Amino acid sequence: MKTLAAVLAGGSGSRFAADKPKQFVQLGGRPVLWHSVDTFEHCCAIDAVVIVSHPDHFDEIKQLADGFGWRKLVGILPGGNTRSASSESALQFAQAHGFERILLHDAARPLIDNDTVLRLCDALDTADAAIAAVPVIDTISVSADGCTVDHTPARETLWSIQTPQAFTVSVLAEAYARFDSDPGAVATDDGGVIRRYMPNVPVLLVEGNRKAQKLTYPEDLPILEALLSVD
Repeated sequence: MKTLAAVLAGGSGSRFAADKPKQFVQLGGRPVLWHSVDTFEHCCAIDAVVIVSHPDHFDEIKQLADGFGWRKLVGILPGGNTRSASSESALQFAQAHGFERILLHDAARPLIDNDTVLRLCDALDTADAAIAAVPVIDTISVSADGCTVDHTPARETLWSIQTPQAFTVSVLAEAYARFDSDPGAVATDDGGVIRRYMPNVPVLLVEGNRKAQKLTYPEDLPILEALLSVD
């Protein structure tokens, strides 16, 4: 089955407060974006890669692609104003070019690894949706007012959701069609779109990697730099 990996790199990185979007900041001597693309580039389960970005950054991405010789990169796509709109841009490309499976990945998680990608692709042999996740290690409490604890869920039931998230294209397309017809729809991840709009489709939890932390704030960068050196 033809599998497309989409790296979502359309965010402005306003919380990162740098002079450039965080996907172009240097991490381990390479742009943050490079790390995700390189993993997909060398993964035998991935047939092609697209990058979803703001058009203002197309030229910079093309320069990176030429400089690093990304053979699997088949498209640089315009992102939308929301995370879900960027996902749909990649989904439409997958549909138009005959891909049967798609992995959606946030460029802000640069330390993904080959094994996680392989586990996700293997999961799609028997399922229509699978997401990378790791068990929560902290105690998590819920508070409606931000001042007092309402309740504390059992930690062993909680998982921290990561990307990539993997889907069969046909099922994800149907979920987003329903999403688009809901005027109040809001989504922070693609697995959530499946869970809400196609609740009969199981979303498998696949073992992720604790190193695949998200780059959100400037103080996250030295942490990721340190994790790069951890085997």
